[in-house]
Amino acid sequence: MAAFLDQKRYAVLATGRRDGRPHAAPIAFSVWRGAFWIATVEGVRLRNLRSRPYASIVVTDGDERARHRAVIAEGAVVIHEGAGAGEADRLFGENWRLRHGGDPTWAAAMIELRPERVFSFDGTLE
Repeated sequence: MAAFLDQKRYAVLATGRRDGRPHAAPIAFSVWRGAFWIATVEGVRLRNLRSRPYASIVVTDGDERARHRAVIAEGAVVIHEGAGAGEADRLFGENWRLRHGGDPTWAAAMIELRPERVFSFDGTLE
């Protein structure tokens, strides 16, 4: 699973609006220290997570009926806003730069999703 996630840069993140309607959108992500990290702008995703700090991320590969892979993780999120200092922030910044080719200077916040449940599939259907 780690090798699969290491190959992927984008996924779909699902959050819930205050009225219960779902919101899902593609995002860039990184896996670091056992959590999924997502850079986000101000908008519906961040409003949803401030109101309901829980999300699900879906990472998939393959469009053919006979072969596809998927990882689905869900759990509580922590919203990291503002510039941080310290070793953890420096190390995570290096992780993001290596994975995505630059700093997410456009981001209003970083979302940390620590999975409480993980589902995966990797196989051939016959």
